[in-house]
Amino acid sequence: MKEMLLYPVRRDMGLGYDFYYNNDPESMHRNIKARQNYKATEMPTVVENIRKEKNANLCYVEDAIIGNGPFEIAPGFEHFKVDEHSWTYDWSEEKRQKHLREFHEALPVVTTVPRGGIYSQQNERGHEESGEGRQQDPEGGETPLQETREVREETSTAHSLSIPFCETGLSSVFLPSYNKAACLLLSSTNIVEAPGDHKGFLVASDTGATPYFVAVKKNGVCICQCKGFKTASLCSHSLAVADYVAKLHEYLSWCHSRDGPNITAAASTSAPKNAGKKPGQKSRIRRTGAIASSRNDDSYADRRPYVETASVENEQRYHLKWLDKTTARVCYGCGGKLRPSDSSVPPPPFDVVVSTKEYRSWYDKSTGTTKITKKPEATHYHLNPVCLRAKNVHFQASLHVSINSEDRQRMLDVHKNFLKQSLNITII
Repeated sequence: MKEMLLYPVRRDMGLGYDFYYNNDPESMHRNIKARQNYKATEMPTVVENIRKEKNANLCYVEDAIIGNGPFEIAPGFEHFKVDEHSWTYDWSEEKRQKHLREFHEALPVVTTVPRGGIYSQQNERGHEESGEGRQQDPEGGETPLQETREVREETSTAHSLSIPFCETGLSSVFLPSYNKAACLLLSSTNIVEAPGDHKGFLVASDTGATPYFVAVKKNGVCICQCKGFKTASLCSHSLAVADYVAKLHEYLSWCHSRDGPNITAAASTSAPKNAGKKPGQKSRIRRTGAIASSRNDDSYADRRPYVETASVENEQRYHLKWLDKTTARVCYGCGGKLRPSDSSVPPPPFDVVVSTKEYRSWYDKSTGTTKITKKPEATHYHLNPVCLRAKNVHFQASLHVSINSEDRQRMLDVHKNFLKQSLNITII
């Protein structure tokens, strides 16, 4: 929880310094998460919750205007207050909406900030003559403003550009830039003509001592050198200069002719760089080279020679499978049935088959091609060497078929005689 808003936020909103902000219950982000019970939710539900939160805040604004709610109109905006009875019964819906639009488009009272900057410059409307904003020492001389959190409010009314923001067609993301441009026009020292033959102006910066150069083209387009203009093609400096030379309409038309300013880039400018991460968390760097502690097996064959020898362990292995323990239906070798059509287990000795795992191929009628599985799958065969050699021409029952002790104990005499007759395997 922060005791006060950040300085740039206070400055842009014209709130001054004496403003306490509780960052927990008044956080829109927290309210939206509370609507979702702090659980991950699908995007349509999130958008709907954001819309509900927005409407709730708009209702607070309307309640503040009629003096009925937890919030009240800020000083300097009292002229927007309306009697509750008149608002409810006398005013039409169109008149109420117009009044709300004027309230949302109104600019806050401009405040000045110590240590210079565009907001600390004195308004030329009589402030310099009256000596406002200066302090007198006991001997009568003028001293600089004390570098404290004290600020003064401009006595002039809030300034605005020649075109109201609601008529610009810009996204509300650019409203702070529009308000900044209006503040820049409050003093003639904020915008001065640049020297040289080219047409351009030097505009004061609120973030540094160096002003920005804004070039004015013949078609009214204003090009600024600041970071905001490079990312969104629109900034407060270019807006102020466009209004200063009476080319604001042409400048806005140029912005919209290019599919409008880049809203995403403008919104991302002030976003934290490590959004969604812990403070100071570094991005993970994947190692592409070999790890020093990894095993070096480049010359492993030289250290321990290995000779490839023929072994039954390297060949395909088959084992017996009882049909009451599988759902197999078709012989992979001949394509015939392993069990009746009612899926029942046939009588001995046909209730046992030969099974293995291998890459299974099949003909795909839709594409007219033969396909092969990506990994070995279980296949089943009749106890017939013809079926087995249809897929493995090198099949030899004495070498490739394994029979475990469990299968030996379960076998009946009819199974043993059938194995001896078909596969030439003798079971003792």
